[in-house]
Order: sequence, then structure tokens, then C-alpha cells
Amino acid sequence: MSNTHTAETANQVIDQVKNVAQHAIGCIDHLVGSDTVCTDAASVQTVDDLLAQLSSEAFKVMGKYFGLSGDEPLSAREISLSMGLSEERILEVINQALRQLREFDSAEELERKVA
Repeated sequence: MSNTHTAETANQVIDQVKNVAQHAIGCIDHLVGSDTVCTDAASVQTVDDLLAQLSSEAFKVMGKYFGLSGDEPLSAREISLSMGLSEERILEVINQALRQLREFDSAEELERKVA
């Protein structure tokens, strides 16, 4: 496989991850923003329950990637170094987790899945 082809494939994966991430974040924003108090305990619990459906590896990676524990978000490269995994594996985990989260098309469906 040529370097050009490898770079194009990597860019396509990155673009796909970004698109899926935007969709997942939009769903979560809708869920959290759908109530007058956007950080009420029920909304936070629903998001926590949703993320808890991910594998422990995906949960850790997503937490680091989006800074869910209050820390600065890390790049896939930074996560790979901290977890001892390849950058490609981190991108694969992120992509799979976002694909799983993307399956939930609405706040109501999210609530039904985690209830």
C-alpha cells in the first residue's frame, strides 16, 4: 500500500470519526438541553448510563478523548501513549464507540435504552 493511499485512508477514517462524533454530541446535547435545567441530575444520570453501556476500554478512551472527567481532552496519539495501545487501535475504539452511540437517534430512544 502506498504512503499516499495510507494517508488518504487515515484522513477518511478521521473524517468519519469526526462526523460520528458530531452526531453523538448532538444527540447528547439534545438530551441534556431538552430540559429547562440542562444539567439536572436525571439528564446527567442518563448520559452516564449511556456511556456505561460502552466496554471498559471504550469508556476509558472516550473519557480521555472528550475530557469527560474534567481534564483536558487528549488526542488519539496522547491516549495511545498513556494506555500503551497503538494510535490506530485508539481510533478504532473511538470509531466503534461513536458508532454505538450514534445508533441512538433521539433523546427518547436514549432514555428507553438506558432505563
